[in-house]
Amino acid sequence: MTRNWTWCATLGLMLWGTATQAELRWEFDGRVEPAGAPLKLLTGKPAFAAVGPGQGLAAGCGLTWADAPALRLRPELEILCRFRLDATTEGTQTLAMKDGEYILRVDWQKEGGSLSFFVQVDGKWESRLRGPVVRPGTWYEVRAQWTGTAMDLVVNGEAFHSRRAGRIQPADEPL
Repeated sequence: MTRNWTWCATLGLMLWGTATQAELRWEFDGRVEPAGAPLKLLTGKPAFAAVGPGQGLAAGCGLTWADAPALRLRPELEILCRFRLDATTEGTQTLAMKDGEYILRVDWQKEGGSLSFFVQVDGKWESRLRGPVVRPGTWYEVRAQWTGTAMDLVVNGEAFHSRRAGRIQPADEPL
């Protein structure tokens, strides 16, 4: 099986605070640099594909970004994205990951193939918040958020919620 997936239109990592507001936003509109803050691309070669009236990150195009404070796990972290899988795989399909902090991914087929959101607290990844089973050829609009005490996932308007509180350890791992 091939790992064909399309991650398109918008991926945003947002941090909202009371006194300040930080936002990073990748539009993948033919350029790879995010709006909101300068980030350093560590690995990967950007490639784009036509998606409806615009462009998206091409299938199989993985990018790794250097750490920045706005990417680190903290209460009110929000991840927004729109994606479509061309095919499912036996392995996981990662949409966004900051090692030791958070993951937004499509689970293994043997785990059910659901969209899952993980936040590492107290040194543990589980329990994850599971959303719907992801089907090839379907577009998904996703909002994943960790409030500091709970995880929320909204997928194509359907809401999922789970309590998730504990000690976090933001670090300088790349995204």
